[in-house]
Amino acid sequence: MAPKRSPCLSSLLLPFLTLLLHQADTRSFVVDRDHNRFLLNGVPFRYVSGSLHYFRVPRVLWADRLFKMRMSGLNAIQFYVPWNYHEPEPGVYNFNGSRDLIAFLNEANKANLLVILRPGPYICAEWEMGGLPSWLLRKPKIHLRTSDPDFLAAVDSWFQVLLPKIYPWLYHNGGNIISIQVENEYGSYKACDFSYMRHLAGLFRTILGDKILLFTTDGPEGLKCGTLQGLYTTVDFGPADNMTKIFTQLRKYEPHGPLVNSEYYTGWLDYWGQNHSTRSIPAVTKGLENMLKLGASVNMYMFHGGTNFGYWNGADEKGYFLPITTSYDYDAPLSEAGDPTPKLFALRNVISKFQEIPLGPLPAPSPKMMLGPLTLHLDGSLLAFLDFLCPQGPIRSILPMTFEAVKQDHGFMLYRTHLVNTFTEPTSFWVPNNGLHDRAYVMVNGVFQGVLERNIKHRLFLTGKMGDKLDVLVENMGRLSFGSNSSDFKGQVWINGFNLGRYWTKRGPQQTLYVPKPLLFPRGTFNKITLLELENVPPRPQIQFLDRPILNSTLYRTYLYSLSAGEQMELSGH
Repeated sequence: MAPKRSPCLSSLLLPFLTLLLHQADTRSFVVDRDHNRFLLNGVPFRYVSGSLHYFRVPRVLWADRLFKMRMSGLNAIQFYVPWNYHEPEPGVYNFNGSRDLIAFLNEANKANLLVILRPGPYICAEWEMGGLPSWLLRKPKIHLRTSDPDFLAAVDSWFQVLLPKIYPWLYHNGGNIISIQVENEYGSYKACDFSYMRHLAGLFRTILGDKILLFTTDGPEGLKCGTLQGLYTTVDFGPADNMTKIFTQLRKYEPHGPLVNSEYYTGWLDYWGQNHSTRSIPAVTKGLENMLKLGASVNMYMFHGGTNFGYWNGADEKGYFLPITTSYDYDAPLSEAGDPTPKLFALRNVISKFQEIPLGPLPAPSPKMMLGPLTLHLDGSLLAFLDFLCPQGPIRSILPMTFEAVKQDHGFMLYRTHLVNTFTEPTSFWVPNNGLHDRAYVMVNGVFQGVLERNIKHRLFLTGKMGDKLDVLVENMGRLSFGSNSSDFKGQVWINGFNLGRYWTKRGPQQTLYVPKPLLFPRGTFNKITLLELENVPPRPQIQFLDRPILNSTLYRTYLYSLSAGEQMELSGH
């Protein structure tokens, strides 16, 4: 016998459904210019956000990092979408595994975190080529980040794939994305192409509609070229900057509405050969508290830095080229291994003065393993594996070809020729006009001769007989990049086939590589560790697993990039 239906159920059901529909219709995130604030569903709202990059964290650890961020008192996260991570070849898209953007949005939603999305197309982020795909450079005359038709065609094609994917996740559609950044610190770029910015804004509006808040982010010097009418203007600065002066400057471009610091720096990035960057806890917490007292919304960059696994690190150009380390620890509140730091607890205490934070303790630091030393066994010389690595054989060319010309995005490329003369006296060997864009290892008949690198005035002196084999192994250090001319231990590490990234002991400051626990097989199963050592193989190579990182130990002298007095440095790059 069927159970009896309550006589009041039908009368209650319709109003209940109507209420749900009404609530969905009223979801909104808007700027209240009359009162200099945001409104979330019509209620005054201020976000305290932190940056986390899904592409620098293994997928299995996303939920852990997001939960810790929420427990720290954050109500939002901010992250980039790197174009080159998802479109490795024109028209070929990858949103699987650790590239599953929708899965990450879902994990953020489970953690009760709103999302501030930064899809670029350029993202910087100290990421390979700032997130732009290297295949764009196969058109040598292309002008990146401008209204160049070739660039816009590629951008349009990419966004016509990406933006429809995120459309259901916009806040007014029931998702957690409350705002979207257009481009990234465009005012710092030389082009200052407003037609390009207007094109991007129009594209976003066409695909995403008029309800989503679009905004720009620039440093105070970039506001002139980085802002655009119709896009909300925000600024970025760190603890050492003059908050009052910068927010006053912001008001010249955005007279009304909430003050927003989209990148408040909790730390800083590291370059090979320089010291590990840190920001003091008192300075970071004081700056945050002062902004929150003004009613500003703040995103802390970074809240969890993560790791530049594989070949994904980028490089900076500051009159010379500075490649980023494998670690992106950033001295952030959550360490590279995802552990809460004293800085996190200090920031959590500040946040608790202005809004409620979730009850309960944060998880304890994850257990770390100490093991070793372990002795490695030599598998052979890299040159002995050429037939295995390149079964199709070499590409033959009269002149050397670039990585882009042979569709090699990352890693290494070997250039081989044979001497056409005999050189009994040491003879200068170098690359003129700064033609080497990375770092090159030079060998004659398989014997290592030395290193050449970009923007360093250095020559090798070689001898050899006619017909001798000359090999130049070029390492891509990350677009806009360089290397070193000292001999030390340098190379790449894989664990169970996963590329952990580069090591470079003498250059430093990073001496250890982060090994996420999920990469290791269970006890009783063999784990395979593979090293590609590029410069100096010791007689008995050994490695160790440590229970804490070493990120600030430069064994070699701090490397200075300087030329002789009065000598002009020639720059070339992308």
